[in-house]
Amino acid sequence: MKNQQGFSAVELLITLFIGALFLMAGYQLYTFTFRASTEAHQAAVASNASYAYLRQYAAQAPDDCQAPPPGLPNGQSVTVEGLNNPRLTIVISCPHYEGVSLVRATITYDSPVGEKEVSHAVYTN
Repeated sequence: MKNQQGFSAVELLITLFIGALFLMAGYQLYTFTFRASTEAHQAAVASNASYAYLRQYAAQAPDDCQAPPPGLPNGQSVTVEGLNNPRLTIVISCPHYEGVSLVRATITYDSPVGEKEVSHAVYTN
């Protein structure tokens, strides 16, 4: 029997193959985590913008709920830093109660996985 010094070529190839598998799995985990954090950040930005517009238009809601104020955005493009192609929709509706208005602010934006929508609503009187 000969005394073996070092590794054989087969052992090195198997080690390199296993190392490549670990690198590919790590890269996939990194891209998944990066994409998920980007989507969460965009959703948070859209939620904050939607809530800010909601507060702005809720203050303008009519008390009698007969006619909404003129110039409500309906799918208009707005500027929201951090979002791709954001569009704002404000809907003021009258539920079944006198003197109460429902104000809903919706931001729709494009994300890498498709179109997303964030909405907030509040009753005013």
